[in-house]
Amino acid sequence: MLPTRTTARTEGCAACSDTVRVVPSARPAVDVVAPVAGDAALVRAVLARLRGLERRDGDTVTVVDNRGVGVEDPDVLVATAVRTSYHARNRGAARGTAPWLLFLDADVDPPADLLDRLFSPVPGEHVGVLAGAVRDSDPGPRGTAAERYAHLKSSMSQETTLARDRGRFAFAQTANAAVRRSAFVVVGGFREEVRSGGDADLCFRLAAAGWALERRPDAAVVHRNRTTVRAMLGQRFRHGTGAAWLAAEHPGALPARRWPGLLAWGVRRAGAGVRAGLRGDRDAALVGLLDGPAVWAFELGRRVPNRELPAAGRARRGGPSAPGGPGAAHRSDGPPDARDGDGPPLDPGPDGQ
Repeated sequence: MLPTRTTARTEGCAACSDTVRVVPSARPAVDVVAPVAGDAALVRAVLARLRGLERRDGDTVTVVDNRGVGVEDPDVLVATAVRTSYHARNRGAARGTAPWLLFLDADVDPPADLLDRLFSPVPGEHVGVLAGAVRDSDPGPRGTAAERYAHLKSSMSQETTLARDRGRFAFAQTANAAVRRSAFVVVGGFREEVRSGGDADLCFRLAAAGWALERRPDAAVVHRNRTTVRAMLGQRFRHGTGAAWLAAEHPGALPARRWPGLLAWGVRRAGAGVRAGLRGDRDAALVGLLDGPAVWAFELGRRVPNRELPAAGRARRGGPSAPGGPGAAHRSDGPPDARDGDGPPLDPGPDGQ
């Protein structure tokens, strides 16, 4: 059935600016899956966000508890055999039967009409992935340095991973990505032994199998960024572990930068930040001072194996509710989740490095 034009208002959605959109009069059913590796309060909070989605017959929501924190609810699935977000996503996907899967991260806020927006227009039969938009939350001028930096750099934007110059290595982040179930099954789903980069790997394999990726810029979620610099750098470090793995698995994807030039570039950026601070330009100062450490953390992450930390390592970093690498413990650093570095590589940094 063809889409029909409908006037719709989205209230309270920072990611949605338009008020007139095309809504499919009939769209496929969708199984929504979000992995969580946090405490019971976070599991309940994520479940409440998913239940806020406008659903139609056949749609389901599943929160996958990757730590086993004891929340009993028909829409919560416990999957702790492998403590990675990709294992959790595979188990959540296997629970349903809808022709499409929507993967969301635990640290995003979706608008109520996200499902309708994703399927407007209705995708063709050759489309295997729909990349919804991801917009970093705006903390305002009083936000922490880490929050403000992520917002200014659009750190989680799908535009980073879908950029034209990526060519065959463009990919959709599982912060907001719909995947056709039949395509997902044919390629074997996510490779669940890795902590980071599984979304890119899935998209590369789907593209190799002949499936197309389409953007859905009007289907946007808002990403809640880390609130401390330590946590933000830990996230970038985890992204780096995934980048090294992807470069090995898919030659040509995410090549490493050269350290001598990278260090010099970081120092120059820090100098620009200091000068901006002396002028009273806080935003420019933050970007200049944090650009170097953010990219350095990413490149250093390449030196660490892309697999889940052993139990002892997790305990040293704050116990089983603290996924990921350095600085990711469940403190006041922002919402812990089961993403474990699923997001995009960092901003390009210095050209040619």
